[in-house]
Amino acid sequence: MKLIHITDTHLVGPGLRLYGLDPSARLNAAIADINGHHLDAELAIVTGDLTHWGEVAAYRASLAQPARFMEVVRPYRARIRHLFFGHVHRPISGSWLGIPFSTLRGTNHQVCFDLSPTAARDACHEPPAYAVVLIGADTVVVHTHDYLDASLRFPFARPDVEDRAYMLGRFPPPDA
Repeated sequence: MKLIHITDTHLVGPGLRLYGLDPSARLNAAIADINGHHLDAELAIVTGDLTHWGEVAAYRASLAQPARFMEVVRPYRARIRHLFFGHVHRPISGSWLGIPFSTLRGTNHQVCFDLSPTAARDACHEPPAYAVVLIGADTVVVHTHDYLDASLRFPFARPDVEDRAYMLGRFPPPDA
């Protein structure tokens, strides 16, 4: 099965910009990219803050309250293969109480990466992402896609040029 994970859209009113970006336009770009490349997805999961000024009470059950969260999860533990969540605005994966988890960058703004205990909670404009999740009988594979990445695309090798000469030569090649 293929599913899509989108998180933290932080939508605001029409025409408004949040931290200098248009959350609706960025979500629309994600949807266009998904529709252009992943029409075979069976499901979409949307997590995190759907709007920027959402109600706090709606986000109470979280990994920050493990005992409460485990009460909700415990009856289904044998069937849980992966936890998807948002609100962190960072690409993170690992396991919690033996359950694999992942989250990713939001579609609008991100939280700067700084693990020091005194770090400021700064935001930044790192590329937004969505995840393409492939679920098999015994596997869950999460691919993160930076859908607004406009960096140079080029072939790893060219049939008309010796690999070493191509890789170590002038870059980008004139015809890239």
